[in-house]
Amino acid sequence: MRVAHPFNTYRIALISGALTGPTSNLTWKIKIPFYPELHNGEAIETYVENSSGDVLKALTASTPKFRPCDDPRHPIPAGIQDEICLKNRLRKQWQVIRDPAWKAEVNRLQTSVTRRFNEWRNDQ
Repeated sequence: MRVAHPFNTYRIALISGALTGPTSNLTWKIKIPFYPELHNGEAIETYVENSSGDVLKALTASTPKFRPCDDPRHPIPAGIQDEICLKNRLRKQWQVIRDPAWKAEVNRLQTSVTRRFNEWRNDQ
């Protein structure tokens, strides 16, 4: 006896010229309703192609997860950027050395960067 499930699950790789960047090769796991006429690979592929158009429309209409390039931002002052670079450099060295004194310095710089950045941002 064969029981038909109401949904068959297929993995779909959407590769389209309409998508660029990190979303150019997406793998979606969707549920396709069970239809008796979807009994061979060709019928399934046709149904998937039709359904993937709906997925692409939804993806295009969705909210972007990144800041658009044309969105103006105030540049961070050079003094804060230098302190951030120093903090990152020390943190990378601490990850190799694992000396508690270096970690204390990294923590002090992190606190200083956060405080200075918040003050600058509040002044905007």
